[in-house]
Amino acid sequence: MIVNKISTIVSPLSTIPTTTEFVDIAGLVKGQEREKV
Repeated sequence: MIVNKISTIVSPLSTIPTTTEFVDIAGLVKGQEREKV
């Protein structure tokens, strides 16, 4: 795991692995509502 590699370099007091989820919602681009599909 990359978290373990970074932890050995930085030596933090604690390591807490987390996850991030990205959600792409169509139509949130400025001007997108005017275009026809």
